[in-house]
Parts: sequence; structure tokens; C-alpha cells
Amino acid sequence: MKRLRRLGVASLKAAATVGVLWLILRSVDLERAALTASSADARLIGCAVAMTGVLNLIKPVRWLWLLRGVLPDASYGTALRSHLFAVGARLVLPGKLGELGRVLDIPQLPVARGVGVALLDLVLDICTGCLVAVPGAYLVGGPAAAGAVAAVSLALLGLAFRPTAILTPLSRTPGLRRLRTRVAGAREVMDALGSGPLVAGFAVSVALHAVRFGQLWLLIVALGAQPGAMALWVLPVVPLAEAVAFTVGGIGVREGLAVAVLPAFGVPPEVALAAVFLQYVVTNLVPGVVGGWVVYKRRHVAAGKLRSVIAAAPD
Repeated sequence: MKRLRRLGVASLKAAATVGVLWLILRSVDLERAALTASSADARLIGCAVAMTGVLNLIKPVRWLWLLRGVLPDASYGTALRSHLFAVGARLVLPGKLGELGRVLDIPQLPVARGVGVALLDLVLDICTGCLVAVPGAYLVGGPAAAGAVAAVSLALLGLAFRPTAILTPLSRTPGLRRLRTRVAGAREVMDALGSGPLVAGFAVSVALHAVRFGQLWLLIVALGAQPGAMALWVLPVVPLAEAVAFTVGGIGVREGLAVAVLPAFGVPPEVALAAVFLQYVVTNLVPGVVGGWVVYKRRHVAAGKLRSVIAAAPD
């Protein structure tokens, strides 16, 4: 029965992927999109690549502040290395699972606490991503869309700052009783962290999103478009597609949303497709090469920690 369910889900994802790609192909002239990408302003593309370096130097700062709640002696070098380990792991692991790989790179970090801190780091990123997307959601979908995105952001904010208040009621719901075993761990992590690192991490997250959307804006301009001022407010809506990645590997979801939304704000569909694709390459594949090298060099450390976790697990 479980195998049939998995097969059904895989089939639905495959069908959704084909459908999304078909819609993109109908909306975009791929030949023109390729020509647009090939004629991009190389200097602005170079600036966008440099912004990726900035992103990957700032993001470990948030991780370090959270990490020091569990490991007070943790250094920026440790946080940067484990961040790059996660970047490399994301290229081969589905969804956000690669983010948890950073826990395996730090031998002295207890796994349960490490996973808790890594999840808090991820929640802060998604929470602030939704928060900065509220104005764009209003422009695209009106008050209802803006309210829904704001509600998700507030719920995630509550989960980050008051995890037990959110998880404890949910753990009493039939089918979610496994959450009870995680409530104690969440409380332990929060007691160790305090609210200071979370507030600082929240501020860093907002700054990171500003850099990301500035990068996407730069890529759009590099591809020859002259978007209206309102387009800058709408750009944060595009990454929201990752929350409903119902296709295989999330293929085409961000690109499809960009093609559907951005033309109304002065960005031609070909430019929208090329810009979002280029940003994916610049922000994921380029640092992923460095991250892959870190994974290779640290594979024995990660494997040893994984074996110890498996050995300590109850039968």
C-alpha cells in the first residue's frame, strides 16, 4: 500500500512537471530567451556573481549566532565551512534536506540540538522571505493574498521565538503525536539560545533577502529590460513558489511564477525566465561547486558522525 502511494505521488509530480513546463513553453519564445541571455551585459552579470559571494559570506553570520547558543566557542570559520557543506549537499539532496547536512560537519555539535538550530535558521529564512513578500503579494493578488502570506510569516515567527507554544497544541492533534518527542528538544534549544541571537538572525535574514532581490533586479536589467518601479516590490513573490514545489525537484515552479507575474510589471516573459534561471545558476550551482569540494574533503568526518548517530539509535 505504501509503495502504491509513493508511486501515485511520483506520478502526480511527473504530470505536474510536464504541465508546468508546457505552460512555460506556451508563454515564452525559448529562442528569444536564449538570445536575450547571450546578449546580457557582462559587467552586470559579474556584479550579480559578486553578490553571490556576499550572500555566502553573510549567511554564515546568522548560522554562527545561532550556533553559539549551543557551542559558545564556535568560530566564523566553522560556521562558513559547515554552511558550504550544506550548499554542496543541497545539490544532491531533495528540498531543504541538504541544510541539515551542516550538522554532520561539526563533530562536537550534538545532533539533536544541531538539527534544532539548523531548523531555526531555516525557519528564520522562510519567515522573513514571506514577510518581505507581503507588499508584492498585495500587488499581485490583492488583500487576500497579502493576508495569507502575512499569516504564514507570523506563524513561522511564532514557531521561531515560541516553538513550544506552537508545537505543544499541535502535538495533541491525532496523527501529529510524534511532535511530542520534538517539543522537549525545541524547548532545550530555545533555553540555550535565548531571544538575542534570534532577533539578530531575523535582522540578518532581512538583509540577505534584500541582497537576493537586488541581485535578481540586476540580472533583469542586465538582460535589457526596463522594469517599472513596482516590479521591485513584486520580485520577493517569485521565491514563494518554492514553498509549493509540487514538481519533480521543484523544476519550473519559480520560473513559471516569474513568467506569469512579472510581465505585468514591465518584465518581458523571456527576460523573466532567463533572469530567474541565471539567478538559480549563480546562487546554487556556482557556490555548489565550492560546497561539493568541502563535502568531499569532510566526507569522513560526516560519515563518522552519521555512524555514531545510527549506533546510538534505539533498536
